[in-house]
Amino acid sequence: MLTTILLFLAETPAPEIDPDRVRPGLLGLLFFFLLGTAVAIISYFLNKSLKKTKKRFEEEN
Repeated sequence: MLTTILLFLAETPAPEIDPDRVRPGLLGLLFFFLLGTAVAIISYFLNKSLKKTKKRFEEEN
C-alpha cells in the first residue's frame, strides 16, 4: 500500500507555479506579525521568570 502511494506521488508532475500570481498577501503579513508578537511576549515572561529564579537562588546561598 505504501509503495503504491509513493509511486503515485513520484509519478505526479509538480504544478507550474507562476511567481507573478503567488504572493503571501495580507494573511501572510498578519501571521508574520502574530508570530513576532508571540515571540516577544514569550521572551518577556521567560526573562521575568528567570530573574525571579536568580533572586531565589541567591537568597538560598
